[in-house]
Amino acid sequence: MLDGRDLPAPAADKTGWPWRLAAGVPKVSGEHGPAPRVSIVTPSYNQAAFLETAIRSVLMQDYPNLEYLILDGGSTDGSLEIIQRYEPWLAYSTSAPDGGQAAAINQGFARATGDILAWLNADDAYLPGAIARAVATLAAAPEAVLAHGQCVFIDEAGAVADMPSVPVKPAPSLAELIDDQSVVWQPAAFFRRQALAVVGPLKEDLYYSMDFDLMLRLRQQGGFAFQAEAPVALFRQQANAKTNALPLAMIAERFAVSRAHGGDGASAALHTLQFRWEALRRAEPATWPQALRREMAGADFRGLPRALRQAARPLAAELLMASGFEAAGRQDTRAAAACFRAALPYDPRWLANRGVLSILAQAGLGRRGR
Repeated sequence: MLDGRDLPAPAADKTGWPWRLAAGVPKVSGEHGPAPRVSIVTPSYNQAAFLETAIRSVLMQDYPNLEYLILDGGSTDGSLEIIQRYEPWLAYSTSAPDGGQAAAINQGFARATGDILAWLNADDAYLPGAIARAVATLAAAPEAVLAHGQCVFIDEAGAVADMPSVPVKPAPSLAELIDDQSVVWQPAAFFRRQALAVVGPLKEDLYYSMDFDLMLRLRQQGGFAFQAEAPVALFRQQANAKTNALPLAMIAERFAVSRAHGGDGASAALHTLQFRWEALRRAEPATWPQALRREMAGADFRGLPRALRQAARPLAAELLMASGFEAAGRQDTRAAAACFRAALPYDPRWLANRGVLSILAQAGLGRRGR
């Protein structure tokens, strides 16, 4: 078993997890037999700023049967030097151009020998005891093919980030997952090798939604079990992450994946679109109505499937109205009226709301808005 004190010493200014051993980390009880081998794969490309945190969060787990593989896509930012520093504790590593994130993960899984598999992106990190809890969760639910849990969202500096809430149901049905009524956070998911062998590897033609597609295929094979004891992973929101801003191309891909699995497409994509717009609203509360209108008039939005564009209009109106009512609560009638005016073209039904008409009237716009 790896003792975290055997790893390279961290810099003096590095404190806390995963630079120092954590107290109270759960151990594998042995109640269900010998600890199964767990294989973790980390795909990475030019993530030197975060890579060592991810590596240490795996190696510091104090799990007795761990296999760790790192597949780097030929980074030029110092990542290779970090990987080499931890080489003695890795089952496999490589640094060479590859076919992208999904291809690197598939290559890692093909080499892995574990009974339980997971991948951890280079800018994310496990929390103490994540692997032991996943193993215990699957041991207690032999019919389940996947164990999952909550994530803590952090920013580039590692501080907890203010993010919109997203539904995570302990035992989501396939239909709930397809329509995004519940999500499985990829950094907090561990699944059985035999289930992956049945459903096949990640689809390498998917750029954003390969994890969403895999979760749907795994759910068709069996149930999911939830780790309720504590959050499992740190999910980093950082500028260079391809999903950070939830680009419209990602939302279009999520629509297509949902449809491919029998969903209506719009439900899953709308949840992601709402997440995108709410994050924008929190980040730029004063200017986001104008930004939203520009986005919906832009070529990228107009390129989305028609059904999704139509479903997005009431959502845009609802979020704009929420901003308007927040402004009204601050006695900022001008800002409230601006939000209401922006919302009405997307959903004129809000004209029946007396509160909206009252604010518009106070701003001298009520009669013209009718």
